[in-house]
Amino acid sequence: MTLERVYLSFCKKLLGVKIQTQNNFVYEELGRTFLIVIRAVNVIRYWLKVTQLENHKYVKCIYLHMYNILISKPNMHTWAKAVCNLLQSLGLHYAWINHGVDDDTCFLSLVKSRLNDAFIQNWMSELSNSSRAVSYNIFCKFEFQPYLNDVTIDKFRFSLSRLIVSSHRLEIESGRWHKPESIPVQERKCQHCNVLEDEFHFLFECSLYNDIRKNHKAILLERTKYSKIYRVNAI
Repeated sequence: MTLERVYLSFCKKLLGVKIQTQNNFVYEELGRTFLIVIRAVNVIRYWLKVTQLENHKYVKCIYLHMYNILISKPNMHTWAKAVCNLLQSLGLHYAWINHGVDDDTCFLSLVKSRLNDAFIQNWMSELSNSSRAVSYNIFCKFEFQPYLNDVTIDKFRFSLSRLIVSSHRLEIESGRWHKPESIPVQERKCQHCNVLEDEFHFLFECSLYNDIRKNHKAILLERTKYSKIYRVNAI
């Protein structure tokens, strides 16, 4: 998992967000899954190549030996057992029983699809139970976000990423890290308006930014649907 942590740290630097930013937000913004998903696909790809080798090949002999061990000692851990368990977890045990498939390309595509689906389902479940994802859940969609390409000025792209993934200094987030104890959610108030300072208040309500808001009225009007949905979900 050390490599995964390095990879995640790199992704956070790409977005320009804090290291404490919730990992699920980062994977979603970039449309990326765990590195272990790529590893699993490569394992199955290699297994398919091994099963197609002639029996006298050294690699195939080792594989058949592990396969026989799996039959006689099912609790013994081997590479073959790991492959078997992976295929079972994906509902593709038939490939193991048949020692391969007819179409490697289609099968690998199916493996990748099921691994990604499992990752996204787990991602959605974790987000739905996260107190930090109240606003994020409204507009999140698992894909590479277009603004990461469209906004070409780094400081603006970073600022947008920070607002979206709650890596900002609004009280709703900074109160979470208050020492020695976090501030209760309903007490994380805007110092100017004395109401809860969350993303909605910052974008649509805070009188401190009225002049800026007027200059971007057209953009905000396009997001009235977002504001209505947010308040309905927040009740």
